[in-house]
Amino acid sequence: MADRIITTVLGDIKEDRLGVASMQDHIMYDGRAEALRLRKNLPQSKLPIGENDKVSLENVGILHRNAMLAWDAFLQADESAMEREVSLFKKAGGDSILDVSVIGNRIGTCAGISRKTGVNVIASTGFSSSDSWPESLLGLEIGDFLGIMLREIEEGIEGSTVKPGHLHIDMAVYGGDEEKALRAAARAQALTGLSLSVSPADFSKSPEILNIIKEEGASLSRVLIGSATFARKPSFARVIRHPQEYGVCIESAKAVLDAGANIAKPFENTMGFELAGDYDAGDWAEMSGLAALVNQGYARQIVLGNNCRGAIMLHNSGGEGFCRLMYYSIPMLRNAAGISDYAIRQMTELNPARILSRALN
Repeated sequence: MADRIITTVLGDIKEDRLGVASMQDHIMYDGRAEALRLRKNLPQSKLPIGENDKVSLENVGILHRNAMLAWDAFLQADESAMEREVSLFKKAGGDSILDVSVIGNRIGTCAGISRKTGVNVIASTGFSSSDSWPESLLGLEIGDFLGIMLREIEEGIEGSTVKPGHLHIDMAVYGGDEEKALRAAARAQALTGLSLSVSPADFSKSPEILNIIKEEGASLSRVLIGSATFARKPSFARVIRHPQEYGVCIESAKAVLDAGANIAKPFENTMGFELAGDYDAGDWAEMSGLAALVNQGYARQIVLGNNCRGAIMLHNSGGEGFCRLMYYSIPMLRNAAGISDYAIRQMTELNPARILSRALN
């Protein structure tokens, strides 16, 4: 059998060197577009935080529940701080991180962080949600988006020699420019053999997204739908009156898996948006949904991550950073959900290696 390789920011490695992988994360990251999107839904507030305030001990409690109040809560821009966070991931037993930061939210290549920490970093090419794009990207055609991604794959990211090993698209709007970017990424997957992930703001849109990807000839076995959710979550105003309506819902996930694609399930650090009408009911329904899917035989199509994407999620802000995978997800799957060690290894090692690797030409 021919060797299969995975392209990291420091070059190609054989798939057996991937080890334990977080498959949806960000290292150097600018999420201020997401914060701005959430701020548009804010009512009048008297909370004592300004948008330019830094995350601190004095405001971290409020920001854990209302991260969009300060731009700093959505930034991971300090390279030395992120080197420490990745080092903690390594110390906790992690080996590799799939960084899905792309055009619109990424900062640099993370090659230096990978070299200093010994963690394999797989960088991505692609596009974040369109509200984060520079004006020059608006109104482009599918071929233009495809050309940008192929150029990064062939020449390197942001003028560097660091090449991406993955394709990623964020979707907040379904149609228009974002659909063009999605179609371009699916074509790039078919042309290059790289894996592709898509993170929709609305996970129920996943079947529609897969139909578009199939139309463009991508291999669904190399496709991940990220930011998967396994809970039915009514508005807070409704659930406070009808709490029974909140609960496990895995139908959208099963539609993705039955189509032959894969799912990335992140269990995130605390990052709440209470004033914007969102709420955190805890991880119990999400963990229950994941356990149900594993028990129904889908472990071979699921990977895990942290979706770390802002200062508010890091250790020095009271979060668990990239270590939440080891601190929470794996222990809870094993000890509370009763998931076998082999199924956990599938989700954290075997599936990531299968999805990210491609045949050596």
